[in-house]
Amino acid sequence: YPAFELQLQKDGDFVLETMKSHIDSQDLGWVKLADSTIELKGGDDTIMIDSGQFKNGLVVRRVKSTNKGSTFFIGASPWKKHKNARTGESVPFDSLMIWLEYGTDKMPPRPLVQPTYDEVIDIIKSNWESYFKKLCKGGI
Repeated sequence: YPAFELQLQKDGDFVLETMKSHIDSQDLGWVKLADSTIELKGGDDTIMIDSGQFKNGLVVRRVKSTNKGSTFFIGASPWKKHKNARTGESVPFDSLMIWLEYGTDKMPPRPLVQPTYDEVIDIIKSNWESYFKKLCKGGI
Protein backbone atom coordinates (compact mmCIF):
# COMPACT_ATOMS: atom_id res chain seq x y z
CA TYR A 1 0.00 0.00 0.00
CA PRO A 2 1.74 3.24 -1.10
CA ALA A 3 0.43 5.21 1.86
CA PHE A 4 2.07 2.72 4.26
CA GLU A 5 5.37 3.16 2.43
CA LEU A 6 5.04 6.93 2.71
CA GLN A 7 4.38 6.76 6.46
CA LEU A 8 7.32 4.40 6.94
CA GLN A 9 9.56 6.78 5.01
CA LYS A 10 8.32 9.78 7.02
CA ASP A 11 8.96 7.98 10.30
CA GLY A 12 12.39 6.85 9.09
CA ASP A 13 13.27 10.42 8.13
CA PHE A 14 12.10 11.58 11.57
CA VAL A 15 14.33 9.03 13.33
CA LEU A 16 17.29 9.94 11.11
CA GLU A 17 16.89 13.66 11.76
CA THR A 18 16.61 12.98 15.49
CA MET A 19 19.86 11.00 15.41
CA LYS A 20 21.62 13.75 13.45
CA SER A 21 20.29 16.36 15.85
CA HIS A 22 21.83 14.48 18.78
CA ILE A 23 25.17 14.40 16.99
CA ASP A 24 24.98 18.14 16.31
CA SER A 25 23.90 19.08 19.83
CA GLN A 26 26.11 16.54 21.64
CA ASP A 27 23.29 16.16 24.17
CA LEU A 28 23.33 12.45 25.03
CA GLY A 29 25.81 12.63 27.91
CA TRP A 30 28.57 10.74 26.12
CA VAL A 31 31.89 10.17 27.86
CA LYS A 32 34.22 12.93 26.71
CA LEU A 33 36.99 12.16 24.26
CA ALA A 34 40.41 11.32 25.58
CA ASP A 35 42.75 14.31 25.79
CA SER A 36 45.03 12.61 23.25
CA THR A 37 42.11 12.33 20.80
CA ILE A 38 41.15 15.97 21.31
CA GLU A 39 44.76 16.91 20.63
CA LEU A 40 44.75 14.83 17.42
CA LYS A 41 41.57 16.64 16.38
CA GLY A 42 43.29 19.99 16.80
CA GLY A 43 41.49 20.84 20.03
CA ASP A 44 38.05 19.74 18.81
CA ASP A 45 36.24 17.79 21.53
CA THR A 46 33.06 16.97 19.60
CA ILE A 47 32.04 13.33 19.37
CA MET A 48 31.04 11.73 16.06
CA ILE A 49 31.95 14.92 14.26
CA ASP A 50 35.25 15.15 12.49
CA SER A 51 34.76 15.66 8.80
CA GLY A 52 30.99 15.15 8.80
CA GLN A 53 31.35 11.81 7.04
CA PHE A 54 29.70 9.79 9.79
CA LYS A 55 26.61 11.97 10.19
CA ASN A 56 26.25 12.27 6.42
CA GLY A 57 26.69 8.50 6.10
CA LEU A 58 23.54 7.81 8.11
CA VAL A 59 20.68 6.85 5.82
CA VAL A 60 17.08 5.71 5.58
CA ARG A 61 16.37 3.25 2.83
CA ARG A 62 13.95 0.52 1.95
CA VAL A 63 15.81 -2.79 2.08
CA LYS A 64 12.99 -5.18 1.38
CA SER A 65 9.61 -4.96 -0.24
CA THR A 66 7.19 -7.85 -0.67
CA ASN A 67 3.46 -8.23 -1.04
CA LYS A 68 3.37 -8.57 2.76
CA GLY A 69 5.09 -5.24 3.41
CA SER A 70 8.34 -3.36 3.43
CA THR A 71 11.35 -3.15 5.68
CA PHE A 72 13.23 0.11 6.13
CA PHE A 73 16.76 0.49 7.43
CA ILE A 74 17.91 3.50 9.44
CA GLY A 75 21.56 3.84 10.28
CA ALA A 76 25.06 3.56 8.90
CA SER A 77 25.33 1.90 5.53
CA PRO A 78 27.49 -1.23 5.40
CA TRP A 79 28.40 -0.37 1.79
CA LYS A 80 29.96 2.97 2.63
CA LYS A 81 33.28 3.48 4.32
CA HIS A 82 34.46 6.13 6.73
CA LYS A 83 37.92 7.41 5.91
CA ASN A 84 39.92 8.78 8.81
CA ALA A 85 41.21 12.16 7.67
CA ARG A 86 44.37 11.87 9.75
CA THR A 87 45.39 8.25 9.18
CA GLY A 88 43.78 7.51 5.82
CA GLU A 89 42.33 4.27 7.23
CA SER A 90 38.87 3.26 6.04
CA VAL A 91 36.30 1.30 8.02
CA PRO A 92 32.75 0.37 7.06
CA PHE A 93 30.24 2.81 8.52
CA ASP A 94 28.22 0.01 10.11
CA SER A 95 31.29 -1.23 12.01
CA LEU A 96 32.02 2.28 13.21
CA MET A 97 28.44 2.69 14.36
CA ILE A 98 28.60 -0.55 16.37
CA TRP A 99 31.88 0.53 17.98
CA LEU A 100 30.38 3.89 18.92
CA GLU A 101 27.14 2.39 20.24
CA TYR A 102 28.72 -0.34 22.38
CA GLY A 103 32.31 0.80 22.82
CA THR A 104 35.50 -1.18 22.31
CA ASP A 105 38.40 -2.17 24.52
CA LYS A 106 39.92 1.24 23.70
CA MET A 107 36.81 3.43 23.62
CA PRO A 108 33.80 3.82 25.92
CA PRO A 109 30.32 3.39 24.46
CA ARG A 110 28.70 6.51 23.09
CA PRO A 111 25.21 5.25 22.27
CA LEU A 112 23.15 7.02 19.64
CA VAL A 113 20.70 4.38 18.40
CA GLN A 114 19.21 3.22 21.72
CA PRO A 115 18.66 6.69 23.19
CA THR A 116 17.11 7.84 19.93
CA TYR A 117 14.85 4.77 19.84
CA ASP A 118 13.79 5.41 23.45
CA GLU A 119 13.00 9.03 22.55
CA VAL A 120 11.00 8.42 19.37
CA ILE A 121 9.18 5.10 19.90
CA ASP A 122 6.10 6.59 21.56
CA ILE A 123 5.88 9.31 18.91
CA ILE A 124 6.05 6.75 16.11
CA LYS A 125 3.44 4.56 17.81
CA SER A 126 1.18 7.60 18.09
CA ASN A 127 1.76 8.41 14.40
CA TRP A 128 0.66 4.90 13.43
CA GLU A 129 -2.33 4.96 15.77
CA SER A 130 -3.50 8.19 14.10
CA TYR A 131 -2.74 6.75 10.68
CA PHE A 132 -4.87 3.64 11.30
CA LYS A 133 -7.73 5.67 12.74
CA LYS A 134 -7.78 7.76 9.54
CA LEU A 135 -7.54 4.61 7.44
CA CYS A 136 -10.50 3.03 9.25
CA LYS A 137 -12.54 6.18 8.68
CA GLY A 138 -11.67 6.08 4.98
CA GLY A 139 -9.52 9.21 5.12
CA ILE A 140 -6.39 7.79 3.51
